Amino acid sequence: MRGGRRTGERPVKWTLALVAALGVGLLGGPPSAGVPVGEAPVALAGEVTAPAEEITIPVGANPAGMALHPSAPRLYVANYADDTVSVVDTDQNAVIATINTRTDPNTRTAPNGIALSPRGDRAYVTLPNSNQLAVLDTSDNSMIEAVPIGSDPIERALPNGIVVAPDGSRIYLANTGTDQIWVLDADSIEALPPIPLKSGAGPVDLAMSPDGDRIYTADINSDEVSVVDPAAGTVLDTVEVGRDPKDVVIGSGGELFVPNGFSDDVSVIDPGSATVVATIPVADDPGKATARGDRVYVADGLTQPSVSVIDSTSNQVIRTIELENGSRRIVTSPDTMYVSGDGPEGEAGVVTVLPLPR
Repeated sequence: MRGGRRTGERPVKWTLALVAALGVGLLGGPPSAGVPVGEAPVALAGEVTAPAEEITIPVGANPAGMALHPSAPRLYVANYADDTVSVVDTDQNAVIATINTRTDPNTRTAPNGIALSPRGDRAYVTLPNSNQLAVLDTSDNSMIEAVPIGSDPIERALPNGIVVAPDGSRIYLANTGTDQIWVLDADSIEALPPIPLKSGAGPVDLAMSPDGDRIYTADINSDEVSVVDPAAGTVLDTVEVGRDPKDVVIGSGGELFVPNGFSDDVSVIDPGSATVVATIPVADDPGKATARGDRVYVADGLTQPSVSVIDSTSNQVIRTIELENGSRRIVTSPDTMYVSGDGPEGEAGVVTVLPLPR
C-alpha cells in the first residue's frame, strides 16, 4: 500500500515500542526515474536479483545500528533486544567480543544508534530504554560509562540516532521523546545546551554535513526533515517529506536522501533550496540507508528482505537485491556491504555480508 500508513497503523507520538521499527520487503517492476514532486509514484525500477555470494554472521537479538571502525577491521553492532554490542572481526567475519551495556541488571537499555569517534578509539551507543549514552573503549571492548540523557530523569528522552562531528569535538543525539538534538562535549561527555526542534517532531535519526555546518534530522512524527545550524543551536528550515521518515543520508552531490517507511519511497532534498526535488519509489517499508560514491543503499523489505540500490546522479533505483535474512540497518566499506536484521523466521539476529553492488 502506497501513499499512507498501513492497516492498523496511525500517526502517533513515537514510543519505545517503535524505536527499532525499521523496514524490510520487496516489490519489482519496470524501470522508472525518480518521481518529480506532485506526480504519482510509478513502478519500482531496476533489476531484481539475489546476491551471488552471501555470508551471515550470528550476532545478538534484533540487531539495530552498526558502525565500521575507520582504520581497523572491526564492525560494531548494537543488539536492541539483548542489551549488548557485538564486535565483529571483518577479516574473519566472526564475533570476537560482546559488550554488555547494562549498568543495572534489572533495567533494559535497548541499544539502537551507534557511532565511532574519528580516531576509532571510542564507540558511542544510544540506549533509549534507559535514556543513556554508552561510551565504549574499542581498545579492550569495554564500557567506560553510561551517561544520562535528558534534563529531567522522569522525562523519556528516547535517544536514538547519533552522529559525531567531523572534528570529533561534539556528539549529537536525536532525542525522539523530547523533540531535541542533545549535544555533548566528546572529551568530557558533559551535556551542552540542547537544540530544540518543533514540538511533536520526533527526531529519530540525523546526519551532519562533511564540514559540520549543518545537521539534518529525520522527524518521524511530523513527516519532515529539520535543517539545523549546530553552531547557533537553531532550526533554519523544515522540509515536508513522505510518511514516516526513518533516516537521512547525504549523497555524493550533497543531496539528502530520506527513506519514508509508510509511503514506500525515498525523498530527495536539495539542501540549498530546502525543497524535495524527486521522490523515488522503493521496496516496502524502507528503513535505514547509507551512501557511498554515486550510490545510495536502502535497507527495506516488509514482505521480502532486500536492499534497493539508487543511482544518486539520476535518482533511479538500478537494482533491488533480495536477501535471505532480515534487512534493518546497512553500512558499507569500499568493497563490502553489511546488513543487519533478524534471522530466518525471526530467529536470533544476523549480519549479512556481501560484495558491494554497483
